[in-house]
Amino acid sequence: MRMTEDIRDHPFVRVWLNAGQAEGRAESRAESRAESRAESRAEGEATALLVVLGGMGIEVPDDARERILACTDREEIEGWLRRVGTAKTIEDILSD
Repeated sequence: MRMTEDIRDHPFVRVWLNAGQAEGRAESRAESRAESRAESRAEGEATALLVVLGGMGIEVPDDARERILACTDREEIEGWLRRVGTAKTIEDILSD
């Protein structure tokens, strides 16, 4: 290898760099899948909340329905689900 060549062109360095790039892509895909699963869970919980509210006869106006379905924070949705047992109105559930 001549001194004027870029060290990244050395075969051993190229293998090492390629391995690192592949590992980074794999980590990125894994993170993306995890985020997708979390969003799917939140969506399912939000839908379940709406089903329970309907079964309890609690009216859910469009703005509240949109807020519930748009929520991706599972902790917030779970907080709403915990309030369902004592709620009389949608405001009782969604109040902060």
